[in-house]
Amino acid sequence: MDYILIFIMCVLATAKMSFQTAFGKHSVKNSTDALTFNLFVFIASALLFLPEVFGCSPAVWVYSLVGAIFTVAYQLVYTKALSIGNVSLTVLIMNFNMVVCVLVSYLFFHEPISLLRFLGILLTVASFIICNGAGTKEPIDKKWLLFAVLSMLATSGGSIVSKFLSRSPYNTETKAYVSALYILATVISLAIYPMMSKKETRTFKIGAGVIKYAIAVGISLALFQAVYNYGMARIDGTLLFPAESGGAIILSTLAGVLIFKDKLTKRQMLGMAVGIVALVVMNF
Repeated sequence: MDYILIFIMCVLATAKMSFQTAFGKHSVKNSTDALTFNLFVFIASALLFLPEVFGCSPAVWVYSLVGAIFTVAYQLVYTKALSIGNVSLTVLIMNFNMVVCVLVSYLFFHEPISLLRFLGILLTVASFIICNGAGTKEPIDKKWLLFAVLSMLATSGGSIVSKFLSRSPYNTETKAYVSALYILATVISLAIYPMMSKKETRTFKIGAGVIKYAIAVGISLALFQAVYNYGMARIDGTLLFPAESGGAIILSTLAGVLIFKDKLTKRQMLGMAVGIVALVVMNF
């Protein structure tokens, strides 16, 4: 059952990525574009489990507020990092959030890291590095590096909030948390939108196409978050975080080939092979 949950998480993460990429490749040109689109995504995510928030524990709203701050911050700094730096290296650094989350699981929740699981984590990191083409000789832009690291820390923060919720007395209110999280993310996004739009003007018109993609991404995101939180209450983070991250990378790469007609280099194929070995090793 645990492996089925992880596989479902990987599929949902890949679905979200695919819908988001299909829209973003043609329409997202700056941070205001990203904020606008994510605003509609957050609304769609909030509506999926909206009835659950009525009567939920006040503590759930506290967890949701912290999670929403991390979520909005991640969207802003990740978009900025992508706009000024190497995409592959940005994705690589962002994926190191898995290491942060594993350390939190080990240090705060005393979840075990066996020798094979530790080896699997190292292989997962190696897969990230190989797939994302690290090793470029281009000079490092310090501003880009700052935003890339901040994006990694922001997405780590969101996962850690979910982890603490999953081990709290309120872990049965997962759906309420998801809806409250994205309600608050919507409110925060609306609050900062006037400031963002003054710096950069939105480049796309809001129409049926935007709403269609936002609903698809929002539903995928909300379902992923619900399954993710449920899985955290059942599965050690020292397994869940690297397995979900590695599996999502593999499925996302395959989706890129099948849906977006991306061409895999030999290096990327090697990285995928290392990722598959990592998943096998961790699951022994």
